[in-house]
Amino acid sequence: MTQENVVHFLGEIIGLGEEVLVRVLLNHNNCTIPEKYFHSTLEKFSASLEFVKHKPQIHIQSSVSKHDVVVFFHFDDGEIDTSVLVNYPCSVILISDNPSAIGLLDESIKLLHIHDMIHHVDNNQYNTKLDQLLELCIRGHSLDNDSQSNLHWWVSQQDVAACLIRLIDHIEKLPQITDLCGRRGWSSKETLEQLQLLYQRTLAGASGKFIPEHLVVKPVLTQILQGSKLNIRSARPDLSVIDDVLRAADGQRWRPLITLRTSLMHYLATKDLDHNV
Repeated sequence: MTQENVVHFLGEIIGLGEEVLVRVLLNHNNCTIPEKYFHSTLEKFSASLEFVKHKPQIHIQSSVSKHDVVVFFHFDDGEIDTSVLVNYPCSVILISDNPSAIGLLDESIKLLHIHDMIHHVDNNQYNTKLDQLLELCIRGHSLDNDSQSNLHWWVSQQDVAACLIRLIDHIEKLPQITDLCGRRGWSSKETLEQLQLLYQRTLAGASGKFIPEHLVVKPVLTQILQGSKLNIRSARPDLSVIDDVLRAADGQRWRPLITLRTSLMHYLATKDLDHNV
């Protein structure tokens, strides 16, 4: 993005929005944020802001120019009124995991539909699928048979943030709706196995009570991936569109780099776990 253009962060910017915000600032671009997040954001990222040219400013709609970019984050079940976004004279991209809460979109607004993103925030409205699996880990319960084969296309918050940075200069290349998710599908059974492994290691590390089993290198691939007879439910969202847009932008495809285990470790770090278990 050219230096004189401004990125305007709107909506619930906690988590993904904040991660994109820091990357934009480190690229020495201007940005604005909602007033309700202004002071908390400056405090949270005070160390990083020592190394940037521009500090975040409070968002004022009348100051937006046609060369700017508006990024609106929506990650809850509440309905939003997108009519206010239509009034912006610049490119507008709406980031959401729940398009059904948005309703009809004006053709001037681009929707990036995020599937199965692992958020790095402790918010009960986020990571609901993982929270259900973590509860099984805590209670020592197993999945019921009907849930084992549900498929998830996990993608880390870092990879989504990196993708958004690549898109900010090229929003005009996006169709009205674009899907984004991980490339590899994980069944609920596979996900639970990975989460259980990391959960037990987390408790062992906090208590200092490691046993050899905690340190055994366990393969990621499971029988499900190798040809299990379980009926896997869920087709992967179409990633060809985001592939094409990113290739047109910088010549590179959509290739998430963060592994599921790393993403789950970030997820567990947001939880106040009982280390005495």
